[in-house]
Amino acid sequence: MSIIIRPDISIIIPVYNAAKWLPRCLDSIRQQTFDNFEVMIVNDASSDNSLKIAMAYARRDNRIVIINKEKNGGTMSARESGYQKAQGKYITFSDADDYFPKNAFQILYDKITADHSDIVFGGYTIINNGQSERIRTRQIQINSSSEEIQTLFLKRKLPYTLWGNIYSVNLFRDYSPAAYPGMTNAEDRMLLVQLVSQAKRFSSVSSSCYNYCLNNESNSHPRISEHLLKNIMFSNDWCYQYLIKIGVYSGYVLSYHLYRIRYLLEIGYKFNDIQQFTLLDKKLYTFTSARNHVNLYFAIHYLLLQKSKLYANCYSGLRSIYHTLSEQI
Repeated sequence: MSIIIRPDISIIIPVYNAAKWLPRCLDSIRQQTFDNFEVMIVNDASSDNSLKIAMAYARRDNRIVIINKEKNGGTMSARESGYQKAQGKYITFSDADDYFPKNAFQILYDKITADHSDIVFGGYTIINNGQSERIRTRQIQINSSSEEIQTLFLKRKLPYTLWGNIYSVNLFRDYSPAAYPGMTNAEDRMLLVQLVSQAKRFSSVSSSCYNYCLNNESNSHPRISEHLLKNIMFSNDWCYQYLIKIGVYSGYVLSYHLYRIRYLLEIGYKFNDIQQFTLLDKKLYTFTSARNHVNLYFAIHYLLLQKSKLYANCYSGLRSIYHTLSEQI
């Protein structure tokens, strides 16, 4: 009679048309120094060879579990399918086009078990078109409250990313996070704010535990479309309402919300389209609101992006030149 050992870690990977990158991601997981894990690959109705690749890996490694969805439901729904069936004591997430350093799981597992934390934030490395950049760290005080962590996010001192961290499975079992079908962009922030609001104890590690890959073919580069704007605005508005509801300081919440709107203007979205898709009071988006809740310089830049097509085009061009040069240096 064989003894079934519960995995310590479940790795959730939503997959949609990721055949080009999936082998690199799975190879990095199978090469980990820590080996008591399961991999939950959620194939979200891919039309390429993603499922075939996942099945080939699953035949070679019984730690790999495949959840195959016949109908595409979006990244948020795919992650939900994964963590609902996860057997691990802890959960971590990966995008299919990213990968892990060899000792990532060991570092995260050692920290979360030693500190008895609900969430451990890991460092990460940005890989820009194959070139490694410096490690980005997420240092926090171990006695920080949930509201203090939310404030660090809102002050842009911590990035809203699910990946690179490890979470107690109890956050998913004791509290059922809201998930929305069709969400493919900015959905990770919606899940993260919920998990942080339920967590009681936090810690961090300075080591890089994730390789985040920027490339022109994946979702890491901004694109312009009505579908994406609807997704992003729904996420922005939902997070705004959620954070206000749980009592996070409204000034920080609105300031961050305006930074998100400014970013959309900077990458080329029209202010009228943004207002069309918002669920919130449009008074939140005025020049006066930006001046009062951020600062005058921000408000002027924000207003010019809205009102001057020439300014918006010039800024967009300069931003593109900057990013092109930064990739070549």
